Amino acid sequence: MKLKRFWTALVGAMLILALGVVAVACDSDTTTDGGGDGDTTVAVEEVTLDKTSATLIVGETLTLTATVTPDNATDKTVSWLSSNDAVATVENGTVTAVAEGIATITATAGGKNATCVVTVQEEGVTVDSIDGLIEALESGENDVIRLAAGTYELTETLSISARGVSVIGSGSVVLAADADGWTGTANAEKNLISINAAENFTLSNVTVQGSLRNGVNVWQSTEVTLENVVSRNNAAAGVLVNDSSVTLNAVTTEGNAWAVNVDEGEKTNTTELTVDEACSFGETLQIYCDSTEQTVSVNVPDTYHQADVTLVGAGEYRVWTTQEALKDGMTIVPATPDTITYSVAAMQDGYVLYLTAGTYEGDISVAYDNVTVVGDGEDKTIVKGSIILGSDKAGVDGAVYTVTGLTVESTGDPAKQLGIMLNSNSKLTNGTLAIQSVTIRNHLFGTQLGSAITNSTIALSDVTFENVWCAISVKNGTGFENSYTGADTCTFTDCTYQLQNWSPNEYFEVIGGAETDGSTVTVPTPDAWYAQVTGTGE
Repeated sequence: MKLKRFWTALVGAMLILALGVVAVACDSDTTTDGGGDGDTTVAVEEVTLDKTSATLIVGETLTLTATVTPDNATDKTVSWLSSNDAVATVENGTVTAVAEGIATITATAGGKNATCVVTVQEEGVTVDSIDGLIEALESGENDVIRLAAGTYELTETLSISARGVSVIGSGSVVLAADADGWTGTANAEKNLISINAAENFTLSNVTVQGSLRNGVNVWQSTEVTLENVVSRNNAAAGVLVNDSSVTLNAVTTEGNAWAVNVDEGEKTNTTELTVDEACSFGETLQIYCDSTEQTVSVNVPDTYHQADVTLVGAGEYRVWTTQEALKDGMTIVPATPDTITYSVAAMQDGYVLYLTAGTYEGDISVAYDNVTVVGDGEDKTIVKGSIILGSDKAGVDGAVYTVTGLTVESTGDPAKQLGIMLNSNSKLTNGTLAIQSVTIRNHLFGTQLGSAITNSTIALSDVTFENVWCAISVKNGTGFENSYTGADTCTFTDCTYQLQNWSPNEYFEVIGGAETDGSTVTVPTPDAWYAQVTGTGE
């Protein structure tokens, strides 16, 4: 009996010990996907640098900034490495140019990395005037010309036909057109910088602005590089590439009529453009060719796509763009806050109203069916009012309305405002309203979809609703079978209801919000809505 009790006690102790080990293992679980109950390790997804290329003079320094995503990554420590310390060294992101040559700087975090190619050149000659720059270019004796910091106002086109030369801004360098004193009148004489018949030429670290035509015009040249160049507020293109081979590294365009224009030209009938991922183009037309028939080669990062579009009043264009809403076959009517009335007047059925960055005061009413309203982004394009879609025609069949890439805000009393709505006379049948990457805030209703819709789809994607009463309000036609997709990608904040399905007998089915069971409740009167949302009634 004693032996039996001994073995029983021993087995029991071993079982308790084993269970304890399992419990400890479970409590100390560490995972990268949030599946455990203990600490969670969040992996680094991407590392980016603020520059992917740079040109330095021997002895100069450059500070690179690394961004690690996601923000809540467990270990965001960045390590730095130079491929050639004899050319350039790096410590905590600060690059020091040592000797002429090329070195690749790599930033690494969590197994992910990003690189910047640094070209180091000898000091060359430094100039502090446009006349001095022209003289240094024409002498043919300088491989590197440094332009001293300052703002240089030009009264005529700066023409450059150099071979094997780099012009580098030292510090803050701005090249600007003196509009009052400009001498040229023909289009070719209105470009601020014209790079003609150049070869192996680099322009870097400068801002080009205020041209009466194009900021930088590259014509019949080969191996031209624009690096860390800002081209802004020019009357036509920020950069024009014609019959040339050009590389853009960390080039920014903003406030121009167009960003980058590529044309095949007349000499070789070919143009090759290469764009790196650090470039940023703020205009509606980012990279475009005047014709879909021209032979041009455009090499862009994976974030771009190609589309053939028609610009109302201008013609057909082939574009390379990061703007997902621009797709093949679209007819675009661009609008700015100053031209919105004209742009809406130019709309027709099937057109795209493109709202460039800015704040649009008041309602925007597009009285056509099958229309798309596109903004440059929720944080860039803001409509303070309502967007009203659709014609006065009753019984519209198969119409498609799309709103994407903007914010719609209330302008006044939120209890009397509608965000995105269909025309009150529209009766949508077998159609679609698609709302994508949109914020709708401070309205009574986020969307009010006409007097009746039948057998139609409300397609949502990444929509933020911040409204007083409900996100989506629909009055259905008789025998309706409507569908709603993508609600799981949306955010509903401060909305009493997510969806109201109004039926002909003045009841609605509630989905989400205060009534989560899909029950049917009596609709309050408009006065009761107002009292509830303002607190002025009983």
